Amino acid sequence: MGQARSLRGPRRPALGRARRTINIVSFRLAPLLTLYLVPVVAAQETPEELLKQAVTLSQRADYNGAIAALVKARQLVPRNYAVNFLLGVDLLRSGRPKDALAPLRLAAEINSKQGAPATYLGEAQAALGDFPPAAEAFQNAILRSPQSEECWQKWADFDLERFRILELQLRTTQQGMATVLRIQAQMLATGTGDRADLLQRSALADPEQGGIWGELGAEQLSRGLPEKAAATLKTALDRQPGELWTLRLQAEMAAAQGDWPPAEKHLLAVGSRSPAVLRDELKSWPRNLIPGGNVHGEIWNCLRQASMVCLTRIAFPADSASSADLPAPPFEDEPAWFRRGVAQAEQADCARAIPSLERGLDAGQETAAFWLELCYASEAERSAKHLSVLGHPATAHRLRGDILVRIKEDPKSATEEYLKAIHLEPRDPALPERLAQAYMSYGEIEQSRLAARKALSLDPTRALALQLLASLAMNERDYSGALVFLNKMLAANPNNAWARVSTGIAYAQTGKPEEAIRFLQPALEAGYPDERGALHAALAGALRKLAREPEAQRAADEAKRLADRFQGGVRNGVDANH
Repeated sequence: MGQARSLRGPRRPALGRARRTINIVSFRLAPLLTLYLVPVVAAQETPEELLKQAVTLSQRADYNGAIAALVKARQLVPRNYAVNFLLGVDLLRSGRPKDALAPLRLAAEINSKQGAPATYLGEAQAALGDFPPAAEAFQNAILRSPQSEECWQKWADFDLERFRILELQLRTTQQGMATVLRIQAQMLATGTGDRADLLQRSALADPEQGGIWGELGAEQLSRGLPEKAAATLKTALDRQPGELWTLRLQAEMAAAQGDWPPAEKHLLAVGSRSPAVLRDELKSWPRNLIPGGNVHGEIWNCLRQASMVCLTRIAFPADSASSADLPAPPFEDEPAWFRRGVAQAEQADCARAIPSLERGLDAGQETAAFWLELCYASEAERSAKHLSVLGHPATAHRLRGDILVRIKEDPKSATEEYLKAIHLEPRDPALPERLAQAYMSYGEIEQSRLAARKALSLDPTRALALQLLASLAMNERDYSGALVFLNKMLAANPNNAWARVSTGIAYAQTGKPEEAIRFLQPALEAGYPDERGALHAALAGALRKLAREPEAQRAADEAKRLADRFQGGVRNGVDANH
């Protein structure tokens, strides 16, 4: 199932590219200077002077100058916390995550009570596509600074970004799409028609998914469809007799028929495999399937008392040792990490499961990605709740909005969360920027435009707000207006590929073929994606206007090839779903 395809993605994945702007953890410079710097008595610049220079240069976005000053300071005080931390941060901000690793590791080693270095170490590792240690670094940061808003926020941002990237990768195959459908079902309440439909489609798209038939049957039973659930149970017993979901469905079906001993037996079997899964099962157990007091058994007592505490008194049947409890396998043993990660995820131990599953992702493919997606969603929601408890409601509202957009696919509800966050933090430009994107995703164009302009009024360099306004102008064929925003994007980042390609299209539409070619041709030659061939067609048109016919013909041929391949893929995808 997808054996030739890696879900890890390239070593420099979209996560790194999407985070070109790194927000620095707020800290007081003066304590760092006084506590960690030791002046040297010589005519040369002191570490303190070099650090002050670096901070000033960094504030001006002169990261190369700041890095040069910090390198000099590091030669004088090689184990200085402030110097190593700021050097790692500036290397990360300047697009050099690999170089940032060593100083950030050293800063984390020097000051084990601060979570900030571990947070940026996680960002650097994520930018390099090294996700298992990245996850561990973020979690380490939270352990060091459990009250830090920044550490919790960045961990949640990492969770959401990995969720997004994994879903994009899953959508490229039929088995992956089956996993996406199942994850979408997990995000809906039990007993809804949409949830049952999603699980049914998922099971048909990939009938070999672990536990899918038991999960589908349990959903059918909860909707009052016992005949369908019974048929699905037969399939589950035939295909996946030992799966946890199959055992859960067996228990529910037996209880529905008043057959209490086998129902208890199956529930005890679930508990022997995963007490956490049993707790979840009992929490959602239908009240009409609880026997009267004449039926004995500790599980039934727990259900009658609506208590999970009494589960500790249950002696579960002996079972083989769980992979979650075994010693950590060698780093190169990906199948063992996959099994360990699944066992940890089944026990609802997502903090440990995420690094394990990331290490076993290629071995587990869609199954590993399924558990990773669920765990990343769970950790993002846990972070939002914790930030609210810590007294950071604006950040909690922002995260809830992000979760609604990226995981729940509910941008309309997300706008309500973003508006609450804006009310609490009206000067934060990231909030109206997110609000603009949410409005845009469900067609509130004018509201989206207003929110994006509000973000730019707070910070004229906001790249996503500029991109959104440029896109709106392009959609309305206002190419001259789009160029205003595109030029601002390129002034801030001349290498922004999307902005360069869009600028080329805008010039092609405003009768400036030379400029169109200057922006389009290098981007396409460098491999900028053109799935439908439209960009090559635009390049061909610009080349023809300048009578560069051989080049124009090559571009036109490539446009046709890409368009034909896309249409063939669409047809095949439609056929595969029927």
